[in-house]
Amino acid sequence: MKRVPLIIFGAGNVGRALLRQLLDSAGLHAARDEVAFRITAWCDRDGALVDQKGLWPDALSDALASKASGIRLAETEHGSHQSDLEAIVDVAGQDGAIVVDVTATDATIPALQLAVGRGYAGVTANEIPLSGSLSVLESLVQGLRFRYESTVGSAVPVIETTLGLIRAKDEIVSIKGVLSGTLGLLFAQLQTGKPF
Repeated sequence: MKRVPLIIFGAGNVGRALLRQLLDSAGLHAARDEVAFRITAWCDRDGALVDQKGLWPDALSDALASKASGIRLAETEHGSHQSDLEAIVDVAGQDGAIVVDVTATDATIPALQLAVGRGYAGVTANEIPLSGSLSVLESLVQGLRFRYESTVGSAVPVIETTLGLIRAKDEIVSIKGVLSGTLGLLFAQLQTGKPF
């Protein structure tokens, strides 16, 4: 059985859904893929649950229920106050680790860079680290162990679809459409004369 340590940044709706899926599908992953995901850290804005050996499913389930009712991870039974995500990577990271970012903040960037620099894999649905400085993007994707997708185009996986077309040597002639409802709203407001 291959054991894969996971560090998860984010305990909002997406983070909780991911954790719930991981807990619910643990038996499937073990039977079908011979993989056991061990969550070594789960973090929100100012708190975390951390255990290098892997957090117990019961502790994670209790924390999920607490988060759903508005309680911060630091205030849960197994949680502690911690806002330094680099320290989390330092403590909970280990060979073969995957750092998952399901936040909507740039606060994860230094921790993601540290993780990739140590040879850990990274996965994100957070567009912020990918849409700012080119040097940040390059630092994250340098080792090809960093995967990303964003829910643009009403949750259409545009990035991976485009990369798949490029890998298949298909020529992309043009792309048309409203790829972001947020950008559509901003542009509509700009057209009415509102300042950016």
